[in-house]
Amino acid sequence: MEHRLVEPLIESGEQKYLGRLRTYRFFQEYLGECCPDLPMKLVPIPLYNLPPSFGWDFVEKNKLEWVIDSTDDEGIVTQFLRSHLPDVVKKGLESFLRSRIPGPLVLEGIFAGEDMGFTPPIGLFNNVYVMDADASIRERVHRLEQAIKSIWAKVFVSQSKKFMMNLELPVEDWMLTVALSVPQAPRRGSFYYPDITCAVMGGMGMRSRGFVAGGWWEPSHPHFPTPVPFTPGDPVGYSTANLLALEAKGGIGTLTRISSHLAKTHGTMNLPVIQPGEKVADKSSRHSVMEGEGAPFSQLTAQLIENVSAMLGEPVTLHLSLQPNSYTGEYEVFLNSVRTVIPKKIPMIMPKPLKHNVDYIFDTIPARGDGSGFARYIIEIDKDPSEETMESIHRYLNILTCEGESAIIIAPQFCNTEKLTDLGSHYSVLGVCSPECVERLPHRLFQINVPFTLKNMDSMLIMQSMKGTLIRVSAKPIKIVVEKGLATAWL
Repeated sequence: MEHRLVEPLIESGEQKYLGRLRTYRFFQEYLGECCPDLPMKLVPIPLYNLPPSFGWDFVEKNKLEWVIDSTDDEGIVTQFLRSHLPDVVKKGLESFLRSRIPGPLVLEGIFAGEDMGFTPPIGLFNNVYVMDADASIRERVHRLEQAIKSIWAKVFVSQSKKFMMNLELPVEDWMLTVALSVPQAPRRGSFYYPDITCAVMGGMGMRSRGFVAGGWWEPSHPHFPTPVPFTPGDPVGYSTANLLALEAKGGIGTLTRISSHLAKTHGTMNLPVIQPGEKVADKSSRHSVMEGEGAPFSQLTAQLIENVSAMLGEPVTLHLSLQPNSYTGEYEVFLNSVRTVIPKKIPMIMPKPLKHNVDYIFDTIPARGDGSGFARYIIEIDKDPSEETMESIHRYLNILTCEGESAIIIAPQFCNTEKLTDLGSHYSVLGVCSPECVERLPHRLFQINVPFTLKNMDSMLIMQSMKGTLIRVSAKPIKIVVEKGLATAWL
């Protein structure tokens, strides 16, 4: 298989590959070894790379250095969008757009910290969708310019700068790489979207898990449908009432929730009705590739996770999409990204810090469970959460599960056994900190007896605030060790 998985967006200047781009580019060399005899056709989606040097050049030429110290988030974004890209970048973007058929583009920001094992909080650097259609080449270039500048502007807003500073990244490493992809999502009526999107993670001893949803994969979107979990290699029982679609209107795209029923009745989605017991032998229906014994899509995810993780020597997360080929009608799987992940729990006991100058969250307090783990998110509950708050927490924990992240629930002021058990059922929860142990909690969880507010919480970013509940995220993973009935956690 000969593929160029990462290509320069602008054929000039430095071509530096960071984070997921580096992993994806490395994967290119071994693609043939990873994909022999797969049960379905796998089509890797190329990414186009615009390195950080172009962003810094933009800042310098437009005299925008003041944004590094500014707290005026709205003013920063406005000024970035008003400023002009260098001519060499404009010409490169025009050349790129002239060489392709108009359609949707997806832009994402990738930062240097990914090479050190750090990933940005979910929703900090959201993808930007551009509907590249229905306009002159000049207008099409302008739309793409604005999308790129909006990603660079995100680097300098307050939340992003706090995240970068907490990582102790030097300013020269703040700028994001812009990665552009051309998704293979066909137009369905007045919308563009893939039939199915999927995140699957595992390998190298980490339990393999998968999640599927309809339409675009945007977990931080308020209308993102709850993904359906599955085990790679087993049948996928998929059903959802809604999906995220991109309207076919020119400009910066907006994802819209539409009903699956609307997609089906208007002929915009391949959703054939399969009667119980009906046998489908080919790969031209979603039922035939996702459900039943030996479902090809699920078998593909199992093989791919095993092969790619073995090649990279680490557990991985793969993002895939599934849709029919517009010519043959058979379903194909598209590989959108590959990134390595840190397992949330390991059986071995990590060595504790030798020095006392680390930032402890808690130190040698009573706990249940043995082992070590990593978490970046903290769900801090100060009072008995309402039903509405519980729904919001459940939604956030679902997002963390689908993105391979983990969380600690901290409830020092109350111990509602039923609600803590309910929240602890999420796979993304690593441990529960409460005044006393809750016997009904799954034994896989660390249970830490915390009757007080924890230390060093103010440095963390607040991602969501609800009545009596805060969702915080640490820039660096929180390391937790539970041994001989005592727990210690530090940054």
